[in-house]
Amino acid sequence: MVDPKVEAPLRKMLGHIMRGETDDALELAEEIGPQTYESAVALAIAASGYIAIDTASRWPNQADIKALAKHAATTRGSQVTESEISDYLSRVVLGSDNPLDVFQGNRAAIIPLFATANLLVSYSGLYADQWEYLDAIWNAIDEADQLQPAVLPAATFRLGRK
Repeated sequence: MVDPKVEAPLRKMLGHIMRGETDDALELAEEIGPQTYESAVALAIAASGYIAIDTASRWPNQADIKALAKHAATTRGSQVTESEISDYLSRVVLGSDNPLDVFQGNRAAIIPLFATANLLVSYSGLYADQWEYLDAIWNAIDEADQLQPAVLPAATFRLGRK
């Protein structure tokens, strides 16, 4: 389940990033400490994965990832490049790499949050705003956490038939 003690500071950091308040986001990241920050990054990765799959309507392929990254990189005030978002999605979110192994220096710590903020802003179109979309993501993640693995084939079949 999404831990409110981690989600609240993540939401605040994402808000700062979306408003272009980079220094405030980085200050908050330091204040919450490395353990909470690491958990917040894990939530950001989960949200980014949800957005990628939701947008592609399937497990994203390279063309999907490239299109997602290109669109998300054009977010007003973006602090991450198309290439960084693409690497983040393909290698970290949908792959198994650690951001520390993909990105250099402090970029490894901030790209997950900056890319997630861009993805939320870019793809929240069916919702009132990015916060409502994020709420829907957390609700879906909480629901998915309750499912038993044996349910996956039935859910996949049901969704495939619709």
